[in-house]
Amino acid sequence: MKSVSLLPALGRDARLTMAMAAMFAVLGLFLAQAFRIQVVQGSRYRAMVESGMSKREVLRASRGRLLDRNGELLAGNAEYSFRAGGANGKRTAREMRRIHPWQSVGAVVLGNVNRDGVGTSGLEQMFNDSLRGVDGWRDWRKDARGREVDLVEDGEKLPVPGRDVVLTIDRRIQAIAEGALRDGVEAMGASRGVAIVLQPYTGEILAMASYPGFDPDNPESTTPERLRNDAIAMTYEPGSVAKGLTAAVALEENLVSEKDTFDVSSGCYRIYGNCIRDSHKMGRISFAEAIAQSSNVAFAQLSERIGSRKLYKYLTMFGVGMATGVPLRGEERGQLRNVKDWSGVSLPTIAFGHEFMVTPLQVALAYGAIANGGKLMEPRLVREIRDGATGETLSKAEPEARRRVISSETAARLRTMMAGVVAKGGTAGNLHDPRFPAAGKTGTAEKYVDGVKRRDLNVASFVGMFPVDNPELVVYAMVDEPKVSTVGGRAAGPIFRNIMERIRFSPELGGTPFALEDRVAEGIPEGERAKAVPCGRTSCDRRPAVPGDLVGWPLREAVEVLERRGWTVSWEGAGRVGKVETEGRKCLLKLQEAA
Repeated sequence: MKSVSLLPALGRDARLTMAMAAMFAVLGLFLAQAFRIQVVQGSRYRAMVESGMSKREVLRASRGRLLDRNGELLAGNAEYSFRAGGANGKRTAREMRRIHPWQSVGAVVLGNVNRDGVGTSGLEQMFNDSLRGVDGWRDWRKDARGREVDLVEDGEKLPVPGRDVVLTIDRRIQAIAEGALRDGVEAMGASRGVAIVLQPYTGEILAMASYPGFDPDNPESTTPERLRNDAIAMTYEPGSVAKGLTAAVALEENLVSEKDTFDVSSGCYRIYGNCIRDSHKMGRISFAEAIAQSSNVAFAQLSERIGSRKLYKYLTMFGVGMATGVPLRGEERGQLRNVKDWSGVSLPTIAFGHEFMVTPLQVALAYGAIANGGKLMEPRLVREIRDGATGETLSKAEPEARRRVISSETAARLRTMMAGVVAKGGTAGNLHDPRFPAAGKTGTAEKYVDGVKRRDLNVASFVGMFPVDNPELVVYAMVDEPKVSTVGGRAAGPIFRNIMERIRFSPELGGTPFALEDRVAEGIPEGERAKAVPCGRTSCDRRPAVPGDLVGWPLREAVEVLERRGWTVSWEGAGRVGKVETEGRKCLLKLQEAA
């Protein structure tokens, strides 16, 4: 039986029409898909293709340099090149590492940089935004095998180098301070130590040393304790160093004179059942002698004249209990309780350096005010910031006084009395040297550990200035937990002496180097400025002015300086330079042994 279609038979033309319609339908679908890919989602698919056929190389910006005050490099960059982009790649990649030409000198202040080029401590961290610069980029085209073959057109943006930061630190003085501190800490069997060298009229920090330090080129080997900058992060009771501040209050308020006497023969000042004692027996002594011999009893008696409110007021004016504002993270404020929280024994106890906490930098700045004629200066670690490419100065820091604390007359009187501390019979008589007319104050205090006072652990310190009449430098030294001696003059004093001696006799520095420059702290009277620039013995050009200025120098260093300046040098005897005779450009050095 034949099957019969219910549809009418189609002719040839009808079948052709249906085939063409189907073909156009397929073509339409194809065009629609192509439109969607090319137009509607074109950017997405192009990115997918380009990401597979090109690679973006990040061009790291060269990190800015850290320079000392004389332009010497303290922290810079070393560049390492290597072939990148596959086995046959054409691209040369580079990697930069932070380097330190002077190794560990200033490391705790300079700080660390991690593998990503980010500062993680010290000045590297504080000035990271200025130092880091702006990264660039470069796009490379890859072939079918994934090899980088050439640059994409307009596919490059060059990096902008970081800015250079010029410090107030002098590399030579920093190295001297670190060496003297290391020697002092090790000689005393101490655990840690701090040394600071300050220009008192400008507040510029010439050296800030903490021991032990660390190797900045091998940061993985260090510990958080070694990274800590104890100059700003350590707090302790200052002990008798604070007597210099108490004395300043009494002199400024006309509550005492140099010749006023105190009867300390009992060796004990009794208050509320407590006995404040001296370290040794004394009789009736003058105020100047009370400073020189550091009498606790005399200063406890003096505190009665001053009173709590005045003492609190002046200590805060000297910066106790307040952040200094130095551009470093981790600074402690110290502690000075409000008067209303003082006990019955607080006044005399605080007057000779207990019941409050300070940082080493606070002490250095407070004594800087005594050295410069009475003004508390802002501490400065940075002199200027420069364009890393052109060297153009972009910003410059000027000296700034926070406040006047005492008059210039009071400061001068106090300096004269504190010279007795380093004279024979003073608590730092071991530092006496007629070549170095210095003034200062010793201090020893028991240490707090986790809030508990440890009578078996001490902090010993000395802060001084040189020369007495016109101080150019303030030097602070501290040793933590000394074992050989806990007395400030013997434990920390030698660090002060060694720093001053090494600066004075350094052939690089040519004598005490920091006679005031033109940039003197704003507001210091002209008369005080003149006194502050001793251009005779030390010479304002920072070198010995004449051969006679070399008296007291080691022979080798004296000969080097003179020969560099064109002198024909001969000598006789042994020891240091004792006398100098000249004839024309000939110079005879007569040496003598130290007495």
